[in-house]
Amino acid sequence: GDVVVREEEFLISAELRRIRPGSWVQQAAPARRIVHGPATGLIRLPVLPSGWVTSDARAVNGPLFFEPAERWRVVHRSGAMSGDVVVRVGFMFNSDEVAMLSIGDVVECVDDKVTISGVERMYVALPVGARAPFGKASLGSPSVSHGWVSLDATAAGGPRFFERCDDSSSLGKA
Repeated sequence: GDVVVREEEFLISAELRRIRPGSWVQQAAPARRIVHGPATGLIRLPVLPSGWVTSDARAVNGPLFFEPAERWRVVHRSGAMSGDVVVRVGFMFNSDEVAMLSIGDVVECVDDKVTISGVERMYVALPVGARAPFGKASLGSPSVSHGWVSLDATAAGGPRFFERCDDSSSLGKA
């Protein structure tokens, strides 16, 4: 069923909204484990834009509500001073550039991947260090936090841009 988003960390706080299975959420701060009472062991997670969810109820014989997001590291070096991987507003190759990533940057895939003309593309949450595209002074808007990148273009004769990471995540899929 749906995951309930509550106003505060407490299980009895007001309900703000519900998250449908398969939806993505972004963690706002460190998770907290309940250490006293009948819910001992339950893990509560603050999420953006606001609220708290139960991320893991297995300690009280409940379900694990979220799967960690896939994390990917930039491994392609373009040689361009502006950056190594272009981040675009849409999944099409001609959509506007919103950011640039550099080798070593880590992103989180926050939606299903798509393949266009043999190039695998993914929608990602931008890391804090993402740079503005060439010729632009800033990312355009403080609200630009996501965009589309090419994951692997080897089937189309291009490079592989990212490799999968196995480190911890701040995003999860319900």
